[in-house]
Amino acid sequence: MIGKNLFGYTDGKTITLYPDAFQNTESLVKTIGHERMHVYQVKLFGRPTSSDILFQFEDGASISEDMWWEYYKMNTGGN
Repeated sequence: MIGKNLFGYTDGKTITLYPDAFQNTESLVKTIGHERMHVYQVKLFGRPTSSDILFQFEDGASISEDMWWEYYKMNTGGN
């Protein structure tokens, strides 16, 4: 799975991290944040019932990645 651009997965409760998520701290933080956003989406809206909703979930989680990274840097002194 290494190098396949697969970072993580969630079933809505459990987050599974794949090897590419561990490339560096930024990748790990963004992946955890991305998958955490999916957990929140499923909790709030339920599981996606169409590919359109699935794509919207993915867009929202992807957009959140930079916010997770900025939050991490702000709370760790920018490291």
